Amino acid sequence: MSRLNRTALSCIILISSLILGCNTSIEDDNENQENQSQVEEILQEALIPQGEDTLLFFTYVENDFGVQLLYPEGEPKGCLLILQGWNFPQTDWCDSTSLCSKALNEGYVLICPDMGKSIYTNKTYAQTRSDWLKYPTRSWLVKTVIKNLQDSLGLFMPDGNNFVVGLSTGGRGALLMALDLPNVFSAAACLSGDYDQSKFPSDNLYKGFFGSMSKFPEQWEGNENPLHRIKELKSAVYISHGDLDEVCSIEHSEILHTAIISETEVKTVFNVGKEMAHNYTFWNSEVDAILNFFTSVSEESKF
Repeated sequence: MSRLNRTALSCIILISSLILGCNTSIEDDNENQENQSQVEEILQEALIPQGEDTLLFFTYVENDFGVQLLYPEGEPKGCLLILQGWNFPQTDWCDSTSLCSKALNEGYVLICPDMGKSIYTNKTYAQTRSDWLKYPTRSWLVKTVIKNLQDSLGLFMPDGNNFVVGLSTGGRGALLMALDLPNVFSAAACLSGDYDQSKFPSDNLYKGFFGSMSKFPEQWEGNENPLHRIKELKSAVYISHGDLDEVCSIEHSEILHTAIISETEVKTVFNVGKEMAHNYTFWNSEVDAILNFFTSVSEESKF
């Protein structure tokens, strides 16, 4: 999308103190309140422009990761968190599909974080590959990025018109973000995602973060497994997967859909892409259905 390449794009660097250690969790971490205060002071001094396309940088460990904000014309009607797949470029959704242009036309503020090779784990572990320790965790996304955008720009406010969409590993991330922040996200769209790692013990991405399932079953079957938390789900979920996907088995989405309809009462839709694979041809074909699903959830919440 051409607007992402504008040289006049506002750029503000936020030196966000790392308040989550590598071996802390959302439930158990001890947040450093002094560091958080410093972050908020920096945000106030930065004077982030309201309503202007902006590229922010937040620090994780010793690396800066960009968060792209794109604003619609006119008054925004809500926020859309856009999550990429494993090692996908930050704005791939925007560059390769019509999602961003159509969502902007509908009035959403778009937030696109660079997650690198993250698989949206809550934290990293002693057995996590050393070259993957530098990539952000989901805790960082929740407690640093989302929290600071709430405080500084009023984005992602609880009970607002907020949604999250992800493809591939980002589909897993979208589900987990909905589980972590049920009062923030009204619905999640999960495309071609992977969800129950315990059913795929030979998967190299999971092994790279969690170690082997036989040695570290708690990472494979505990709170890092979204299927084991499915009863907590409060957000509506749109699920979609191509039946010719050779990268991520459609079995993941079938398992997720079955779990949602059997364990919860949330609204859910499962669309199978006939003769569709793990690519942007399929994901682009789903854009209208995703946005329509979000609109339906938003309208239903008014009653």
